[in-house]
Amino acid sequence: MPDMDGLEATRIIKNFAPQTSIVVFTARLMLEDKSEIEQAGCDGIIKKPILDTAQFYQKIESYLK
Repeated sequence: MPDMDGLEATRIIKNFAPQTSIVVFTARLMLEDKSEIEQAGCDGIIKKPILDTAQFYQKIESYLK
């Protein structure tokens, strides 16, 4: 996004709609990234590439409940 990154958008969304599930879908995931993602309020992380599509769909479905 040109004006802000996804973590800043997450902080804003969680401020007015904390019940909204936000899952990060990323290819880059270092330990410091994970901590920053959690601190921003994200509910989960899905790492690319997707190797097991059944597991991917299960994880997505768990956030829709």
